[in-house]
Amino acid sequence: MHDQSLKNSQFKRMVAIKKQFVNCDFRNSEFDSAYIRDCVFNSCDFTGCKFNQSNLRGSSFSGCRFDYSEFRQTHIEPEILDDGLPMWVNLQQKFIQSLRVNFREIGDVDSENKAIVAELNATKAHLKKSWSSKSPYYRSKFNGFERFVVFIEWIVFCVLDFFWGNGESVLKLARSFVVALIVIAAFDLFIYGDWTTTLGIQDAFIRSCEMFFGISHPDEYSSFILSFLTFLRYVMLACFVSIIIKRFAKR
Repeated sequence: MHDQSLKNSQFKRMVAIKKQFVNCDFRNSEFDSAYIRDCVFNSCDFTGCKFNQSNLRGSSFSGCRFDYSEFRQTHIEPEILDDGLPMWVNLQQKFIQSLRVNFREIGDVDSENKAIVAELNATKAHLKKSWSSKSPYYRSKFNGFERFVVFIEWIVFCVLDFFWGNGESVLKLARSFVVALIVIAAFDLFIYGDWTTTLGIQDAFIRSCEMFFGISHPDEYSSFILSFLTFLRYVMLACFVSIIIKRFAKR
């Protein structure tokens, strides 16, 4: 099917297998209990479409528009997160949120995790544009004090993203753990250790590990510093457990 206008249509129990749709207009249409298997959609417009309890497994979408589209209990390939994102960042957020909830409803954990990562990236880009972009949309919506507030939100988001990927990255949490050990070792080395020898550097790193895990409590360190290290240890442990549960729990 080529260059067809099918907008404002309702496709009830539609069946299409191994078909090709090129430059077709499906705007504001609804797909209800549709079975669209192994089809190819090229440069089609799905703006404002709703997909309810449908099966789109094996179908690919190249150069298609999904602005304001919604998905509910619909089986669709997660590659749509790579090929079907809207142009505007704020619309990307809504589109990815709809897909994330959809993947959760059908129990597709891997696709849900991919959608979460994509949503975090879109949120980061949206927050940055909210305070830095000069486009009329952002400047009319975020101005004055609101612009400052969203700037703080962006800073917090970036810090948490560096710390543990906003709950989605074990590697970033491990990196934060290594950075914490290096900072503790550097402090111990330049205040109490011997930074001129290799043995002194090694001892400082060993002492940093012992203090972080609560194995040793040197007398030269105040109770405030040791309490802070204990707090940091429990926070990192809680973050690690949270990531593990989210990744491997049966949902």
